[in-house]
Amino acid sequence: PETHRALQTALSIRAGRVALLTVEYDIDGGEAEEADVYRLGVTTPELLDRLLAQREPALGHGVRQQIVSLSEGNLRIALALASAARRTGRLNGLSDADLFQRLFWQRQQPDPGLEHAARVLALVYSFKAEESDAPEAEQEFTRLARLAGCSTAELRRHLGTLLNRGLAQRRGPWRAILPHALANHLAARGLSSVSGDDLWRELRQHERLSLSFARRLSSLHDSCDAQDLVERWFREAPGLEVFSEGSMRGREFVRLLAPVRPDLALARLEQLTATEGQGLLGEQHVFYRDGAVRLASQLAYPAVDFARAAEVLVRLATHESSGSNGGRDRAPQPLERLFRPAMSGTEADAPQRLALLASLLDSSDARRQRLALVALQTMLAVNWSGSVPETFGARVRGDGWRPSSSGEWEAWYGGLMQLVAERLCAEHVLASELASLVAEAAVPLAW
Repeated sequence: PETHRALQTALSIRAGRVALLTVEYDIDGGEAEEADVYRLGVTTPELLDRLLAQREPALGHGVRQQIVSLSEGNLRIALALASAARRTGRLNGLSDADLFQRLFWQRQQPDPGLEHAARVLALVYSFKAEESDAPEAEQEFTRLARLAGCSTAELRRHLGTLLNRGLAQRRGPWRAILPHALANHLAARGLSSVSGDDLWRELRQHERLSLSFARRLSSLHDSCDAQDLVERWFREAPGLEVFSEGSMRGREFVRLLAPVRPDLALARLEQLTATEGQGLLGEQHVFYRDGAVRLASQLAYPAVDFARAAEVLVRLATHESSGSNGGRDRAPQPLERLFRPAMSGTEADAPQRLALLASLLDSSDARRQRLALVALQTMLAVNWSGSVPETFGARVRGDGWRPSSSGEWEAWYGGLMQLVAERLCAEHVLASELASLVAEAAVPLAW
């Protein structure tokens, strides 16, 4: 407002008709006299998606939707995230220090106490600020105040400031630091300013807060503090406890924390599917297998982890096989999807997928051989459909690798023909089925 008044005064002493427009982040100093004030709202999700598609055409629809959600309609944040996604493959916070300063301080005097409070409040995705008559141990805001090292009254005062600046949102008794891109930035720094033991003590035993904390951690895979906390959780939840702890909470925990340490999640799945009748392959644990299938399919996205994650899916699929059809019609969709020429959800290239197909065909396990028939039929297809890939924390993910040139398409189908021909010549036990699948695909392939 001061700049606007100064310009307004300078213009008033000159003759002529000049319109003055000043864009401000806020008008806390009061409205200028003889001036109309308009408040600009956030960009609509649809418009923001179209703008991102124009500015960053290489980003897929699913990634753009993540950016729209994280930015909460703020165009500058969205563009900063899109640029970071293209350059670094990450969506977990603001790397532009100047943008953060302008968003958070809004030309006000820096207040270390306010920033520390915001960092602590951002550690959870949302929190309850209006307490009920529940016992002290269950009070969410009280726990957060202890983590911040201040009284609940002081924390509430800081929360009020954040609400006034538009950096927090109120919905009934619930509050959340927003936009999430800003919250992720604050939370990453909050992890380094709060003792890990204190976080463990205050949040681990509170079911809702612990899940809210895990949801925030899922976006902080670049944070060493977050990685250390997730490693501790995996260490203190051995075996199936990663799925069973607190019933539903355990399955949500492993889904949310896997993006932070996918190496530990994959190693645990391998351990739990190593022996028939034990772990996830035990009949008493059928309740956890759907979550394991979903997680393994997400872990198969990087080419470097494809073979190991796919093997977990194969183990789960063969375990589910029925005796009547050998599982040919019951291969879980995530496993079948890995063999699609496009929209596969994995960056594994043609040689990697052909190697997996060959290993299934050459197995002595009839159940694996029949899974190979499903895989071959999928790889021979010429029409595909799919959906936007599931998000995996703040990691940027597309539809997966696909042949992008005539040479790559020839290598894809040519590799399949060679693989089948070799097994027909060797009189493979499934030779007739292999020949039938190739014959069925020959007409659409030729067309």
